[in-house]
Amino acid sequence: MAFCLDFNIRANTQETLSRLLAEARKVGVHIEGDDQQGSFSGHQARGHYQIHGQRLTITVTEKPWLFPEAMIRNVARERAPEWGLEAAWRPTDRPSSSA
Repeated sequence: MAFCLDFNIRANTQETLSRLLAEARKVGVHIEGDDQQGSFSGHQARGHYQIHGQRLTITVTEKPWLFPEAMIRNVARERAPEWGLEAAWRPTDRPSSSA
């Protein structure tokens, strides 16, 4: 089941997104899109991203079965500051039922 990761962008939106996309490509993630929206695939994961002002929404539509949604959320929350982002969900938010 798909789930969303919402982030507040704390720095320049264009620079932050460019850096994120470059980092993803470096580790073998295929990106199609522009500075407002696009899709990604790689490492048995797929989804899309969209920018709304200072908000980045990443929708994960497929993920490796080995990694539960809660684990992905925790790693994203921990790593967000190094990417110039702030997780826009609370740690107590419940993952979707098919995590």
